Amino acid sequence: MKRPRGCATATLLHNGRVLIAGGEDNDGNPYASAEIYDPSSGKFSQTGSMNRPRSCQTATLLASGKVLIVGGSDDNSAELYDPTAGKFSLTGSYASVGREGNTATLLRDGRVLVAGGLHNGDLTIAEIYDPATGKFSLTGHMIDGPSYQTATLLRDGRVLIVGGQGSPTSAQLYWP
Repeated sequence: MKRPRGCATATLLHNGRVLIAGGEDNDGNPYASAEIYDPSSGKFSQTGSMNRPRSCQTATLLASGKVLIVGGSDDNSAELYDPTAGKFSLTGSYASVGREGNTATLLRDGRVLVAGGLHNGDLTIAEIYDPATGKFSLTGHMIDGPSYQTATLLRDGRVLIVGGQGSPTSAQLYWP
């Protein structure tokens, strides 16, 4: 990699390459830069920069091949990375305040559940991103509002949210 990246994301793209986005330096300063790792050559190359510096964000590969980047560094914006163009563009802001350490889970219908995370507002807010409209909408409240939790899509379409800071022993289920 061109620079050290703590709390960055790495997303496997449809073409087999890996998008490495954001993160922070050793002093905790977030990056807007992104790199592509090509496993066939073992080399990293620069790609477009995000519109905002982000660390501890989420990155979700959508069915379209684009990558949804949400939150990070307590930011309430979201971006899409287009691997064909090698560029990032802003997409809908979510209804709540900024998040970092949240989860973003791709649902069976192609929408994305965004839940939890550190921020100055209500930690229990959960939202859905719809790639067809480019917008976020509220989808209810979690029982506990963890950050740095895990979220797993179950075979029946529900999402299991487990642990995290603030709720280390909790488990919650989301029904789309």
